[in-house]
Amino acid sequence: MDIEKLIAIYEEGKKGGLQKLEPEFYDEVRDFINNLEKEKENSENELEAMKIEDRIRTARRLMKKIFEGRISKITNLALARAFGTEVELRYLTPSEEELLRNMIGIIEKARRHILEGEKDSGEVEDLDEEEASDEDRVLVRIVEDVEEILGSDGKTYKLNCEDVITLPRVNAEALVKRGVAEIIEVGDRK
Repeated sequence: MDIEKLIAIYEEGKKGGLQKLEPEFYDEVRDFINNLEKEKENSENELEAMKIEDRIRTARRLMKKIFEGRISKITNLALARAFGTEVELRYLTPSEEELLRNMIGIIEKARRHILEGEKDSGEVEDLDEEEASDEDRVLVRIVEDVEEILGSDGKTYKLNCEDVITLPRVNAEALVKRGVAEIIEVGDRK
């Protein structure tokens, strides 16, 4: 990752729909910024340290702009999907997929509550009733502390290293892709 690549991604993102990003894009940008910060700390030349600081600010600003542009497009996808329009759900990172599913659930719940007078149960419903079944939950072991996440089941999870927990499949798979969880295969318990 470098500044030029971030600029290219930002410019491409201004053209229309979501462009394809690597699943680890945000992690790679954070690593790039962290490496620049270490480089700045180790720099003995004040002028060089100032140049590195400028690159850090530029990288953060570009990452924020890329994120904001993508979130705007993801919000539009969620609105369309929640109101019945079929939309193509590709080019999303695992975190963005999770966000989209949560947004759709919240919008659908609000629509039912406001337009149809459905009582608010206090929980976000799944997109698909099948997702609520035990078969669509996965036992995982957390291998690295994870910031609080909102599961596709509407529950908030605070996950710490070495926790063993059952999560909705979509959330478990996203955490595995990020490298912070491992699926635990459970044999038939008959």
